[in-house]
Amino acid sequence: MFETILIYDRCFIKIYIIIKFYTIRGWEEVFKSGRSGQTAAHSAQAPIEAGCEQRAANSKKSLFGIIFYIFPILFVSATLCFAGGLILMSLLSAPVAENLVNMAKAGIIASSFITLSYFLVYTGRHLIFSAVALNSYKRVLAENNSERGSEYPKVSVLIAARNEGMVIEGAVRTIAEQNYPNFEILVIDDASTDETPTILKRLAKEVPKMKFVRRENGGFGKPDALNFGLKHARGDIILTFDADYVPMDKGVLKRLVRWFEDPDCWAVQGFLVPYNTGNGSTIAKSVFCERVGGYMVNQLARQKLGLLPQYGGTVGGFRKDVIEKLGWNVKALTEDTDLTVRVAVNGGKVVYDVSARSWEQAVQNLRSYWRQRYRWARGHMQCALRYFLDVVRSKTMGTAQKIDTILMLGIYFVGVMMALGWLLSFAWWAYGLSWSSIFSTLYFPILAFWTFGALGNTAPFHEIVVGLKLYGNGVMRMSKYILFLAPLFLVNTIICCEALLHEMTGFKSKWEKTERYVGVLHNNNNSDPNPYGK
Repeated sequence: MFETILIYDRCFIKIYIIIKFYTIRGWEEVFKSGRSGQTAAHSAQAPIEAGCEQRAANSKKSLFGIIFYIFPILFVSATLCFAGGLILMSLLSAPVAENLVNMAKAGIIASSFITLSYFLVYTGRHLIFSAVALNSYKRVLAENNSERGSEYPKVSVLIAARNEGMVIEGAVRTIAEQNYPNFEILVIDDASTDETPTILKRLAKEVPKMKFVRRENGGFGKPDALNFGLKHARGDIILTFDADYVPMDKGVLKRLVRWFEDPDCWAVQGFLVPYNTGNGSTIAKSVFCERVGGYMVNQLARQKLGLLPQYGGTVGGFRKDVIEKLGWNVKALTEDTDLTVRVAVNGGKVVYDVSARSWEQAVQNLRSYWRQRYRWARGHMQCALRYFLDVVRSKTMGTAQKIDTILMLGIYFVGVMMALGWLLSFAWWAYGLSWSSIFSTLYFPILAFWTFGALGNTAPFHEIVVGLKLYGNGVMRMSKYILFLAPLFLVNTIICCEALLHEMTGFKSKWEKTERYVGVLHNNNNSDPNPYGK
């Protein structure tokens, strides 16, 4: 089976490689044409003086966002409840009117079209991204590597640290060795109760570029800590790194900062790659595959097509005047996605640099995976419901960028639709909407289960294969862990349903940092500390 999958995806890659360049360029022109109004708006305005439409973060859900994202889910759910109620009545030998049965069948068919439309839209989106990345990666990487900055504004690197004694020293020492001529490292000790304060006091004496500030009454999350640290930052550019991140080479800061020479650029994001995959954790290896697909393909394609790359919360940053006005949203579970959208609707541009690379830790157990993905899922849902109308009304975002941003924010609703799709497949069978033979009666639910449950995963699956292929360094051997993503997709489906239920019922959830496992490697020789599962 595994050999069949590999052959299939090699054929997929070959098919995309032979796509003519003018076809891809045609797609790029279509996407970029939707941003012509945005480009004109940028060129006519100074960075943060563009008349911010929304300097304060939204805290309330948009009615239009609820209608757009939630109504289809409620319609399908109501259909399933109605159909299930009729089935229960028939099992209890209660009379069921024929017109009610016909209504249930019509609802099931309509719900099936809604669910399939979700998957087809996202499948097409990801397949386009895969093709664009295959066609343009080498060219974009060469352009990024050849780009040289001519200005070196003062940079403040902010690291929010709460109980990071296991990893903070490696991060500080590695960042301190960057060859950028004018920067400081500011660590925010967010009321740590482990050895973090002791380590920071020692590092402050040993690392001249580093200083730290401590909050005695902290512990309210990374956004709150960063807002506190911003008050002490002296740089004109604010970059953020998490405590477990290790730049791959000494030029990462230069690569990130150079984009701010463009006055339209308000934010920048680098490439994140997990390094702790050689510890036997299958989950960590699978997360590596996901991250490579996301940053090697998804982010790169959005950058190439003139859409909206995401600021990922680390290995990236902002102009100081921008982040001072927008701020990190302390009510957002995904403050990075929240900031990405607010930068865009206020007229700014987020730039993704595939050559500015950093190692990170990947979660290694199911408990940490669940907590991290729950935060991501609910955080994206929060942003989708809060900012839908702001995106639609934005005068600086092009049509293509608006559409893709709406799809990006709604990605975790697809998991909910996937679960409903599985239930719909059995509803088809229960209402006799499949063929009459025993074989087809059994086959149809299985086929429907696969269609509803896997069609939405097919495109990200291809993104991962393409990402591994483009990444090189022998990581294609990691493709066998793609098979393990199947049960993880099932886990994600449950997580998405839980996140939506909590969001709609107002269940309170606080920002929680990801668990650490091993100390960060002090790696600044552009060597590869990742054994890739050897």
